[in-house]
Order: sequence, then structure tokens, then C-alpha cells
Amino acid sequence: MPVRNDQIKGSVCLKKHFPGLLSVGGFHKGVEPLRVQSPNHLFSHRDNIVHDQDFGVFRKHRPQLLFLCIPASHRRNGQVRLGKSSGFLEGQRAVSRKEPNFKKSFLQKVIRDLREVPVLPRKILVAVSGGADSVGLLLALSEIQKLFRFQLTVGHVHHGISKDHRQNEFRNQAQQLAKELADSKGFQFLSNEPLETHLKSEADFRTYRYTWLIQWQEQHQLEAIALGHHFEDLLETQMMRLARGSARLGLGAMVPLSPQKRLRPFLNLKKAEVVQFVESMGEKWLEDPSNDQGENLRVQMRQWLEDLEGFCPGGKENLSKSFQRMAQMALEERHPWKKDVMTKGGIRREIYLGLSLPRKMELLVDYIRTHGVASYTSGQIKELVKRLDGPEKKARFKFLDREWALQPDLIKIVYDI
Repeated sequence: MPVRNDQIKGSVCLKKHFPGLLSVGGFHKGVEPLRVQSPNHLFSHRDNIVHDQDFGVFRKHRPQLLFLCIPASHRRNGQVRLGKSSGFLEGQRAVSRKEPNFKKSFLQKVIRDLREVPVLPRKILVAVSGGADSVGLLLALSEIQKLFRFQLTVGHVHHGISKDHRQNEFRNQAQQLAKELADSKGFQFLSNEPLETHLKSEADFRTYRYTWLIQWQEQHQLEAIALGHHFEDLLETQMMRLARGSARLGLGAMVPLSPQKRLRPFLNLKKAEVVQFVESMGEKWLEDPSNDQGENLRVQMRQWLEDLEGFCPGGKENLSKSFQRMAQMALEERHPWKKDVMTKGGIRREIYLGLSLPRKMELLVDYIRTHGVASYTSGQIKELVKRLDGPEKKARFKFLDREWALQPDLIKIVYDI
């Protein structure tokens, strides 16, 4: 039974994306909204949804994730049939078919990003909180341990005895889960005794956590601390820094391997991917009750970004790319770069390859002008960038009426045609 325009009302407008179908979000009392709790996300009417006339549902356009809006009369025993390809809704848990070979494709992404780290540490302390992100991190690193010859140690920080019964229960269970996971993999497990603490803010918890992790790293002579921060964590941190008045340089919040030896292999992976990987490995994780506390700035920022994605599909991806470009350009402006990269013999290739696209284009325009090229388009400069970014150590090609030579250390125009 299709859901009509007059059955939907509220404050979140979706008509922009589906003209003639929806007026606004929220639901009429005659239609029961089902908030679907999958292990990786709780979706609401703010997510991108499309109409399915066969089943009277709104379905999320992402693998494994569903949004349902079913008239109450169509529900029977808490279960709604969605169709052969969609799975079932059982109470609050959405179950659907797994993407084939997901585990393999996920690990390939992790391997790809780790291979881009210039000097990859081998002796690693893996910080495991008990949540999906850190559990996924340990599982992934253990799967590729032989490939990179990792020596892994598991560290779990117990945040102390709390006045909140739920928090105490969660912290004890998280410590036990991390220990069991480390034991099952044969890794050394490090943790602290649960003592009474007076931690209040997110900054307090972070400081307490890193104090223990750094202490264990030094005591056991480990080269790096691996953390499970993912794509959304990075974006949320960048937004929080902007809200607090950070300049462009502050947008470079996290990198795959920081000077402080913090290894973050998941920065190009989304939360949903990490959760699906943990599911594919058949492991469990715990959700921190504090993640639902609305007064937390990070929680508020997370909700804002989800709303943004609902109004502007792809908005989070585009925002992340903009932040990355701004951070890179700020870093380049801080360190004078043209005099370092452009020499009398040509363009120093190693430095050139580390520049952002706008900087590469600006540099190449300056360079070709010194060689008498006055007529060119933006498209031609972008094409030149693509050719110069190639993996070949040595190559020659003709472009813009000039002969270009790629050498291991230099890019240069050899002679005029």
C-alpha cells in the first residue's frame, strides 16, 4: 500500500529530492514509522529514501541498510515481509543479504592505504575500546598481520568507576570483551585497574586514555599506537575545530600516520563499512551509552552531518574533499614551496607529487610560461597533471608543443618542437 502525500508531515523537507511524492518528513498518526536499528546505524526519516510501490516501504540506498514506513495495519507479529532481495525486519534488527566478498574488498582497501604510509611501523599497540571501530581495527590488522609482519599488542583503557550504573556495566563488559578478543588471537593484552575517576568532558577522557596508551607504548617499546578512527570521525573532528574557530591548517586533523606515531588505517573507510566487516567476521561489539548523550558536541555534529546528507546526498563526501584541499593548501602556504620545487633544471618531482591539484596547476602554469607557452586552457593543464602524475619513473611525451621528460627526480621540458 503506497504512502500518500497527506500521510506525511513534519519539519524535514524531502520534497526537494522526490517532487510530487513527499511534502515533509515526520509521519501522520495513521502511519507507524519504524526506526530500524541495524548494528551500524539507526536510520530515521532524515535519511535519503525512495518510494517502493510494491511493498509500501521507503528503502535506504545503501547496502544492508533499510528505512521502512509501514502502516500499522500491515505489521504482523513484529515482522514485515519486504521482498526476496530485501530481507526481514525482526523487532529492532534489520537482517539482509551480505555483499559478496565484502571481507576481501574491505581488507584490500586497508592494505592499499597502509602501503601508502612511507615508513610503516611493525610493533603496534592496537587500542581496543570494545566498540565496532576498534574491534574492526584489531580484526583487520590480525588478518593482514603476516603480509606486513606486524607484531600486535592489544591495549584497553578502563575509564574508571562511574556513578552511572549503565556506564559501569558497559566499561566492565568492554574490558572483558577486549581481553577475550586478544586472547582468542594470541596477542598480549594490556589494561588498567578500574579506579574511581572524576572525568567529565570528552577532553578529560581523551587525555586519560592517551596517558595509559603512551605509557604502555613506551614500557613495551612499541613503535606506534593504532586507532580505529574512520571517515566520519575525521569529518566530525574537522567540523568541531571549525566551530571552535580553527584556521585552515587545523583542518588537517588526522593523518594515516602522525608524527606522534598514531596509526589510523580506517580514515578512508566509513562507519558502515567497518561494521559490516566486523559482522562478516562473526564478532560482537558494544555500544557506549554515552554516544547517545545529546549534550555531547560530537553527537550534535554527527546528527547535523546526517541531516546534511539527507538534504544534500553526497554532501559529507564533498565537505571532506573541500576540507582536505583547504588543509593541504594551508600547509603549502605555511612552507614556501615554489622556490623548493622549481629549479633551473626543472621541477623537483618528489615535492611536486605531494602538492594539491590547485598547487600543481599553478606551478605548471608558471613553468610553461617561462618556456614561452602563452596559449592554454584549464582543461589542458589538468590533462598535463594527469600525465605527470603517472607511475612511470622515466617517460617522454609531447604536449602543448613541447617535449616533456619524466625522470626519477625531475620533470622538465627538453626542447621546443
